[in-house]
Amino acid sequence: MFGSATVSWVGRRFLDLANTARAGAYATLDAGLGYRWGRHSLSVNAYNLTDERPPVTSSEFRDQSFYLLPARRVFVDLRAAF
Repeated sequence: MFGSATVSWVGRRFLDLANTARAGAYATLDAGLGYRWGRHSLSVNAYNLTDERPPVTSSEFRDQSFYLLPARRVFVDLRAAF
C-alpha cells in the first residue's frame, strides 16, 4: 500500500497587474491512496478536498472577472508496467 497527503498554502496576493484586486490566503488539501501488486497498481487521488473555490487569477474578459480554483476532483488510476 502507499499513500500521500499534501497541504498547499497560498498567501494574500493581488490578482491583477494594477494591484487593485486583492485576494485572501487559502489552503488546499490533496490526498491519495493506492495498492501495488506485481507490475500493477491501483490508486485513488483526490484534489482540493476542502472544495475551496477562491479566485486565483484575473480573466481576459473584464477588469473584475476572475478564474476560480478548480473544484474538488477525484481520479481512479490503474497502471501496468511493461
